[in-house]
Amino acid sequence: MVCRCRRTPRLQGRLSVDDPFNLEPLAVGQRVHGTAMASAVLHGDLAAAWPGSLARRVYFVNVMFGPAEPGEDERFPNRLPADLFHEAVVRMKEGAGATAPSVIVINASLGDRNKPFMGRASGWARVLDYLSHRYGLLFVVSAGNHMADLVTPNVSTVAFQGLAEIDRAKSALRASGAKMGERRILAPAESMNAITVGALHDDAIMSGPLPAQVYDVWRETGLCSISSGVGPGIGNATKPDILAPGGRHHVRLLPQNGGHALRPIGKGGASISGIVVASPPGGPAANPDSCNRTIGTSVAAALTSGLAARAHEALEEVYDDFLAIPSTQRAALLKALLVHCSKWTPARDLIIETLGPPDGKQHVRQRDNVRRYLGFGAVDARLVLDCATDRATLWAVDTLAKEEAKIFSIPLPQVMSGRAQPHDMAATLAWFAPPRVGALNYRGVRLKLIDPTSAASEFGVALVKDQPDSNQAHSGTVIHRRWSGVKAAAIGNESVLEMMIQRQPDETDDAMPFSLVVTLEMAGVAEVYAQVRNRVVVKPKVLVIP
Repeated sequence: MVCRCRRTPRLQGRLSVDDPFNLEPLAVGQRVHGTAMASAVLHGDLAAAWPGSLARRVYFVNVMFGPAEPGEDERFPNRLPADLFHEAVVRMKEGAGATAPSVIVINASLGDRNKPFMGRASGWARVLDYLSHRYGLLFVVSAGNHMADLVTPNVSTVAFQGLAEIDRAKSALRASGAKMGERRILAPAESMNAITVGALHDDAIMSGPLPAQVYDVWRETGLCSISSGVGPGIGNATKPDILAPGGRHHVRLLPQNGGHALRPIGKGGASISGIVVASPPGGPAANPDSCNRTIGTSVAAALTSGLAARAHEALEEVYDDFLAIPSTQRAALLKALLVHCSKWTPARDLIIETLGPPDGKQHVRQRDNVRRYLGFGAVDARLVLDCATDRATLWAVDTLAKEEAKIFSIPLPQVMSGRAQPHDMAATLAWFAPPRVGALNYRGVRLKLIDPTSAASEFGVALVKDQPDSNQAHSGTVIHRRWSGVKAAAIGNESVLEMMIQRQPDETDDAMPFSLVVTLEMAGVAEVYAQVRNRVVVKPKVLVIP
């Protein structure tokens, strides 16, 4: 990413550019990737009318320079990426001369294609984990893209063409599952403290006729894009954490001996679909405000970083003292919110049916396959940024001392009492653990969200099946649980649901900052928000209903 992207009109005056490694003199050619990522953070998908542009500027640090050959990605200088990131972040945060002390969200839409995660944290991921814990930073990292062919040896191209659309999707998914070990997330996406973002196979471009032999094999399935890296992460943690729109990645059908191959369309072929972003001016005769379409996990991560910034702006607007909260706790809150608004798509059923195992008693293995592709689910940004009268979201930030536990009382709206209709509850816990390099347990601090089993039962809800199970959900530094039910509950005017957060035994003496987010919802019951709001001490200033 280089600073000449400022020449693009959509980015003029919107970036605070820093070049600590003096890479600008090395830069040649167009700055397509850096411009696209900055545009996605600031403006979102230009093809979508929502959510609008960020109010704040983006602090933009050069860590890459131009391609060696046409069509190549921008490159790192002759230094380790971990070293570059460490120096850049320390320069931003340390001492009286800190260049960006207020930054708490850092987008990293780049990865090392030579270092897929193979069970041990890369040096780059370890540095991100250290920096996130040391400075209270939320790194939003792209999961990485894999452009290798998906091969099915026993189905010819003619036979593939004759399949129904859903059967073509299953064929591609089986080919992907067979090579799952070779399509793992790329360093530093395994970072335990980062939010790792996979690409949802979705965009705002209207579908049209495709060229011959080109297929949109995962259209409307709710799957990640066909090139998106899959999990899990360190210690079997759920990775990617979430999916965000990364464009519909089409494939080209090719013969492969007696079978066929599906080849993800590379650079120059993304114009069929994708996320619309600003592009550098192409010359005096070109449109100075030109746009481009991009696909993959990089733009998905950039959109997510922009969502985190918009959530921070929204919280600043409605809470006068929000900026008085320590930055580490605010970063943990943003981390929790991003996962909190995520949910498994209907692709869950497709993955289980296609990849199995077929035995219904193997639900842990089934969910393991699902979370490799979907993480905790696809982001619904409106749950973060928009208000609703039939939904109430509460949040808290605090610290836990060694082996301490705290109980949070969730006020239950009396209006939900006696109604035998669908209602839901969700809870998300997030923190930044210190890394323990070389230790058997790399995660230095483990928090646990105790399932409020009896209280949830009284509320008429039970844990839903379309999410990672308890052990899978508690394996990283973000925990996300969902409950749902249709039974009527008896709720009094002062009823509460108690939720316990517990710190497990560890070797760290410092108090651990964390954030908890809880949502209660009963569709169509307009008084839910108002009744919960009236019972909390710290209230937002306004409720905006779109």
